[in-house]
Amino acid sequence: MAAVLRRRRSVQTPSIPTLWSPLSSCCHSIALSIDSIPAMDPDTEVDFDLSLFLIRYKSGRVHRLMGTARVEAGTDAVTGVTSKDVVIDAQSGLAARLYLPGEVPGLEKLPVIVCIHGGGFVVHSAFSRVHSRFLNTLVAAEGVVAVSVDYSLAPEHPLPTAYDDAWPALGWTVASCSSSGQEPWLAEHGDTARLFVASDSAGANIAHNVTMRAGKDGLPGGGGARIDGMVLLHPFFRGGELVPSERTDPAAGGEILGLHVRREVRDRPPVHQPAVHASGGVGGARLPAGTGHRGGARHDA
Repeated sequence: MAAVLRRRRSVQTPSIPTLWSPLSSCCHSIALSIDSIPAMDPDTEVDFDLSLFLIRYKSGRVHRLMGTARVEAGTDAVTGVTSKDVVIDAQSGLAARLYLPGEVPGLEKLPVIVCIHGGGFVVHSAFSRVHSRFLNTLVAAEGVVAVSVDYSLAPEHPLPTAYDDAWPALGWTVASCSSSGQEPWLAEHGDTARLFVASDSAGANIAHNVTMRAGKDGLPGGGGARIDGMVLLHPFFRGGELVPSERTDPAAGGEILGLHVRREVRDRPPVHQPAVHASGGVGGARLPAGTGHRGGARHDA
């Protein structure tokens, strides 16, 4: 027994520094490995993913996933409608595409439709294929001259920029329809006694905003012109609280709030002007609208 105890006493316990040295070396190696990992490139690191519409990166770069293809202006072979692009404000870059039906007699006056494209405030343009095809068909069928406004898109230009682009574009259209107007298509053929604003989706929201503003303040450009009617197709609206379908639809509900788009739609509602009372720059009560549901939201209406 004494021999066993002697053997136990002879066993040396390693000192703390002896045990710590390999561990310290290992941690140091891990730290060096972490430091050697390259930092994420903010131009490729995703900040906000709103597929199927767009992806925004930490650098601020926006990659749109739809509505970017541009159709050049010219004469449409199917409808005979001619289009051209104009600059409304060179300083801000505000532009529009004009449409004129084929074979219009000189100086014949036509109704004017100001169109503001849809796209959730974030995609498409006045030059997109889908909107160009639609307006060629509309102008040919109805015998009107159309002004398609190319407003600034979010998230690079959060609301109210789109509203603030559409308002001077409407004023430019009215002023250009006068005999002294600088745009010959509108000066020769635009009839502001038959002025309409028509749009779909987010564009319908913008159209409602500028139309109600005209009802309150009068049309920019003056001259006594008034909006004779407004057409809203699947208008993109929401209230202060999300309805049930919006809570499950990223494009209609909370996720797009991250782009500072829908909050503005909620917090900066258009000026309310009862359509049945002609006031300011709104001349009539003709306000046709398409169904306003999105996805499964019909029950919310």
